[in-house]
Amino acid sequence: MYGYERAIEELYIAAERKDTILVFGGGEDVSPALYGEENRRSASNPARDAFEMMLFRVAAQLKIPMFGLCRGHQFMAVMTGAKLHQDIRQELGILHGGNHAVVVTHTNNRFLNMFQSSPLGSCEVNSLHHQSVRIDNCGYGSVVAVDWATRQVVEAMVYYDVLGFSVQCHPEMLDWIDPLKFVADTFL
Repeated sequence: MYGYERAIEELYIAAERKDTILVFGGGEDVSPALYGEENRRSASNPARDAFEMMLFRVAAQLKIPMFGLCRGHQFMAVMTGAKLHQDIRQELGILHGGNHAVVVTHTNNRFLNMFQSSPLGSCEVNSLHHQSVRIDNCGYGSVVAVDWATRQVVEAMVYYDVLGFSVQCHPEMLDWIDPLKFVADTFL
């Protein structure tokens, strides 16, 4: 893994080229300490949280577009002031898994096509997670889509202030056209 100095240097180079998207991927839980809560159901990695916090802050300052998926979605939301459900089943009383439909809730933005037509296909997403961004506390991100059945699980968000977009699902496991191309076409 890169050290902090090398990562910052790479971000400055990327900012000059204007051809880079910083991707925050899946993995362990985001630490509840980052959103001011006691850990009740999370298995986090403090070293990863610290490194990615640094990356996020520098990328936001340099206006480098960001894309988050699964944990990355939750992380980006937390970095913009959101809070998470530490365990969807325990806190919301719902089972959230497998493939399911989403409803686009923010129809007045350029991400609507991601879920309804080209470039990324249908409103079907997958669920491989137990945490979720809280619909009642999304920070300064705009909710784009939520789970159709529950209307409580935030499936996608856009972050105009920091040039970012994130999805709760794993698009690499779906029949979608490359979501990074979509982010690049929108923000680069």
